[in-house]
Amino acid sequence: MRVLLIGGAGFIGRHLVGRLVAQGHVVHVPTRQYKRGRELMVHPTVTVMQADVHDDATLDRLVNGCDVVVNLVGILHSRGGDPFGPDFERAHVQLPKRIAQACRRAYTPRFIHISALGADAQGIEYMQDKIAEWQHKHPGDNRVQWGDIEKLGFADASFDAAVLHLILAVVPDPPACLREIARLLKPGGKVLIFDKFLRPGQSAPLRRLANPLMRRLATRLDVVFEDTLHHAPTLRLVNDQAAIAGGWFRLIQLHRGE
Repeated sequence: MRVLLIGGAGFIGRHLVGRLVAQGHVVHVPTRQYKRGRELMVHPTVTVMQADVHDDATLDRLVNGCDVVVNLVGILHSRGGDPFGPDFERAHVQLPKRIAQACRRAYTPRFIHISALGADAQGIEYMQDKIAEWQHKHPGDNRVQWGDIEKLGFADASFDAAVLHLILAVVPDPPACLREIARLLKPGGKVLIFDKFLRPGQSAPLRRLANPLMRRLATRLDVVFEDTLHHAPTLRLVNDQAAIAGGWFRLIQLHRGE
């Protein structure tokens, strides 16, 4: 299939591109700045082009001939307004409407709208300077706060989902971290993990040799995910796929039992 992936240069988009290419699809990724999508060009069936998707004529040209159009564009902050600010209006109201109309004009058989879900999010950060930077940019917004990821001050079953982006290989005690996430999740909750892990029984002598130094400077290189998961029995593996660096970095989905 020929897939148009709007917002495909973002975090979710980059992973979706990899999955689509692996399944043999041709993917077109428009982006405001070509340099943001250059890394996607390593895939042989991906085309990245600089384009303004808020322009109807441009959308018509992009959508034409596509079997599927996916919209991943989403923003988390906007200037004030009633009921929402102009940035939200542009990204979450006008753009999806423009894409849907372009798909109708082109008789595109499928339009998938993902974008942002309006979820209530809480961020945990252990570096005070990053918290200060967040508060400077978003005064009065306390959704990002300091915390020890291995022992957080929230009640049991407080969250529907958790995202651990480059966390488990950084914390001192990965099993304790994952147990704490399992405690905080509601039954049926989901965990999304992106990080670097060794496979069970993988020797990786260079990584293990460098680990004592690297764990002091930045990150651990010896974490085996399967061993870590063993310490959180309420979590079940749903999906585990290679992301980058020959499978060293993995994208993992877990589910908390009822």
